[in-house]
This record gives sequence, structure tokens and C-alpha cells, in this order.
Amino acid sequence: MNRELKQRFFIPLRFLVPAGILLINLSVLGAQYYFYVNHVEKEAISELNTRANLQGIQLVDTLGYLLRNEDAWGVRKVISRAAGDPYLYRVLLIDGAGMIRFSSDYFLINKPISNVMTAPALEDLRVMLAKRKGRAGMNSPDGHRRYYVFQIDPIVRPGEPSELSQYGLYLEYDLASHLERTESAYRRYILFFVAAMFGISVLSWFVLSYVLTRRIARLVYATRNYTPGQNIVQVDESGRDEISVLNREFNRMMKQIDAYSRELQLSATVFENTSESILVLDETGMILRANSAFCELTGFAHAEVLGRQFLNFLSAPNMLASTLQTVRHLRRSGAWKGEITFRHKDGSESIQQTGINQVDQGDLKKIRRYAIIATNITELKQVQQSLQELAIRDGLTDLYNRRHFETILASEWQRAHRLNFSVAAVMIDIDFFKNYNDFYGHQKGDECIQRIAAELKSTFRRATDYVARYGGEEFIVLLTGDELPAVIDQVERLCAGIRQLRITHAKSSVAECVTISAGICICHTVDCEDAEDLIHRADQALYAAKEAGRDRIRVCESGIQAPDRSSSGE
Repeated sequence: MNRELKQRFFIPLRFLVPAGILLINLSVLGAQYYFYVNHVEKEAISELNTRANLQGIQLVDTLGYLLRNEDAWGVRKVISRAAGDPYLYRVLLIDGAGMIRFSSDYFLINKPISNVMTAPALEDLRVMLAKRKGRAGMNSPDGHRRYYVFQIDPIVRPGEPSELSQYGLYLEYDLASHLERTESAYRRYILFFVAAMFGISVLSWFVLSYVLTRRIARLVYATRNYTPGQNIVQVDESGRDEISVLNREFNRMMKQIDAYSRELQLSATVFENTSESILVLDETGMILRANSAFCELTGFAHAEVLGRQFLNFLSAPNMLASTLQTVRHLRRSGAWKGEITFRHKDGSESIQQTGINQVDQGDLKKIRRYAIIATNITELKQVQQSLQELAIRDGLTDLYNRRHFETILASEWQRAHRLNFSVAAVMIDIDFFKNYNDFYGHQKGDECIQRIAAELKSTFRRATDYVARYGGEEFIVLLTGDELPAVIDQVERLCAGIRQLRITHAKSSVAECVTISAGICICHTVDCEDAEDLIHRADQALYAAKEAGRDRIRVCESGIQAPDRSSSGE
């Protein structure tokens, strides 16, 4: 147990609790002392009154009997015995004239009562003698505060005058002595009480030090020295007292915490080491957590990511709006999957297959969190795009293949029908290509086709121009929204461009270089039955150009054949 723990916990609790107990007891003692100071004299006087009343009744009866029998010795004996009471100071028997007939003090016999009482008290005595009964307090001549009681009862003596036949019993109690005895007893009580409280405090110090404080300190020590993933510190749970029950619950709780900590460490390890990008957002879209994979992918540091809006790391504005709408709908759907393009720090982009799920917060139902798991599919997309290009492109010329061209033709035909614009198809064939291929070889034949395809792409390079390889040496071009003169002009430029390539063709009967023949058909969708009819008419126009001697253009406009035009300009 380290020194800091002892200073902060063990020592204060061990000393403060006993000190608190002692302070409470001293407070109770002070309250009792206050009560004593303010009520002890009244209690003493009340006690003396009760005692005087009882003793007076007994003595009056006894002395009356003895006086009636003229037993002087018995009277003296009773008075002497009564004077032995520690509470009594004097016992006097006075007659009606105020003379002391019998006394516990021998020197006061046959003396007037005025030798004992002061003038004010003597006046009170006369009044009480007239009333035959009374009690009063007085100061004796020696300066002490005395308390005296007169019990007056008529005692008839034979042969004496009636005024002398009344005796009074005078009992004087020493209040000061009584108070002193009471205070002495109370002081003994105080000393006993203080000693008892001190013993209780020492006992509580011992109990707290060796029974409670050390066991609680072990709990604190075990809590502070717990390290997740390592062996937990167990505390002694033997016994049936409350601390043992607390220790058992503590050990059980620490085992649960350790299990949760291991799971949390595993989750954190997976979170940081997975290859997928993982983000945690709040309900406003602000990033709360991001793993290393996301930072490595985008090139941003953790500090540059945390606290920023997730939308700031997306690419296009339409993607931002779409993703924002997706996040807003997560409250209803709870999950979303799709592709999102992330923006990197260097300006590049990557396509991510992304899943967004609402995270359950347990009892915190009002707090929403969203977990985003993104997998980089940029390379997969590039491969898919390459495969798609291979599927729609001709391997030799990199032009569209016939299958994809037919798909484009059907789509453009529907669009032309909907928007009511013209559609033109140009069928192109290389003149005497079989002879060229047989004479120069297949490799030269492929090179010839590639050069003509390049010229086609150079001539028809608008976004609405679609060029495809239709057969071995046949090509087709689809043009939308053009008039016939413009189409013819482009085809003538193509023919001139191919002538300028000056690809030698020794086996051609029309020219010394490679030439082409072209058939054109332009119409609106209402003029042709369907797209296949358009291609058929363009093919017929090509056939007509080849029948007319090749190296020329033949036009079929809405089913009406126009005069042929030589590609050489003749």
C-alpha cells in the first residue's frame, strides 16, 4: 500500500472518525453541564423541601408524644439523633414565646431564637408562628446561606399558660453543603463520562484502523492498481460482515469489468487494424472516431479528421447532397448501403463500398450514433470498367463492337422517336480488302484496319457520334440530329483522309492506295419501320456504291436513292 494512499485515505479516516465521536460526546456533556448549572440549585432546594416535609412530620409526631409525657430525656435523644442527619444543620424546639427549649446545640438552650435568626427572618418566624406552620430560607449570622423549615404543631402541657403551650420544630438545612456534595458527585460523573468516551474513541480508532479502514484501503488499492488485460487484484471476501459482502461484490464487479475491458481492447484492436475504413458519427454528421485505415486512405491525420463533418470528405456536390439525405433517412431505415466517392488530401479520389448503420446506445436512446464501414473498391471498379470496355470494344480497333452498337442504336432510336430528330447510319467497307489481306498478309491487314479505324475516330469525334466495327472490314457510324449535307460532308472528309494515309494497295482496281465505299441512310423514326430498317437501307446503299465501282458514296434518304458521289470527288 503506497504512501499516498495512506495519507489520503487511511490516516484521515482512522483519526477523524474517533475524533468526531469524541466531539459529539463532549457536546452532549456540555449540554448536560449547562442544564446542571441552571437547575442544580432548584433541584437541591426541591429535594430539601421534600426531605424537610418528611422529617418534620415524623419529628413533630414523636416530639409531641414525648412532650405530652414530659419525657425531657427522650426529647433530647430524638433531637440528637435527628441532628445526625448529614443534611440537617440544626434541630431546635421553640416555644410560643420564641425561646429555644431543646436544641442539638447545647449552648442555644433557653436562648431566644433571635440568637439564631436575623431580623427579617425573625419577623417571618413570628408570622409563621401565628399561622402555626411555614417554611422559609435565610442567611445565618455566620454568613452562610441556610435553609430552614418550621413545623408548628400545638402541644398542650398541663399547668402551663396557653400561650406557652405551643411549640415549634425548627429544622435548618445547609444548602451550601448540599450543593457541594451534589457538585462533587457530578464531577465524579463527569470524570467517569469523559473516561468512558475516551475509551470508546480509542476502541473506535482501533476498530476503524484494524477492522474497517485497512479493509477499505485494500479495496481502494485494488481499484487503483487494476490494469485492463492483466491479472486483477482480488481482496479477501471471507466472513459474513458487511465489508466481506462488499469485497465479494467488488471481486465480482472487477471480473466483469476485466471481461468488458478485454472485449473493449479486442474491439479497439480490430478497429485500428482492420483494412476497412471505419468512422463513428453523431447525429449531426460530425466524425467522433476514425481508424487508421481511413487516415491512411485519405492522407488526413487523426486531428484533421476528428470533429469535422463527414460530408467534407466526400467528392462531388451531388454526392454530398445524396449522402446527406441518406443520413437523414437513417432514423427511419436504420441502415444504408451504397457506393461513395471519398476525396483525398492530395486531391485524388477513391470509390468506397459503404455501409452506414445506426448504433444502439442502450439506455441512451436519445443519443444517436452512426457507424460507417467503407471498403476501397477503386481497383475493382477500374477492373470492372476495363472488363466493361473489353465487352463493348473491338479488340483490334478499340472501336465499339457490333453488339454494343446495336444497344446504342436501340437507345438512340427511342430517344429520336421521343424528341423527333433525324438519325443517320453510315455503312463503310474497305475496297478489295480480301485481296489486300491475301497479298500483304494478315498482319498488314490488321494494321490497315487499325489506321482506318483511327481515321474514323478522328473524323467522328462528337459525343453523339458512335463508330463501331461492324464486320471484318466493315464499319458503321451512327449520327443523330444532322441533316444530309452535313453527313455527306463528314463522310467525304473521311474518304479524303483515308486517301491521304496512302496505304499502298497493289491489288486494288480503283486506286493505288486503300479506299473505302460508303452507304448513307438518314431518316426520321416515322419514315422507317424500326432501327433495323435504317441499318438495312444503309447496307443497301453501301451495296449500291460497291456495285457502282467502289471508292464512292451512295445515299438512301427516306427510302429514295440519291445519285451516287465518288469519294475521290469526281
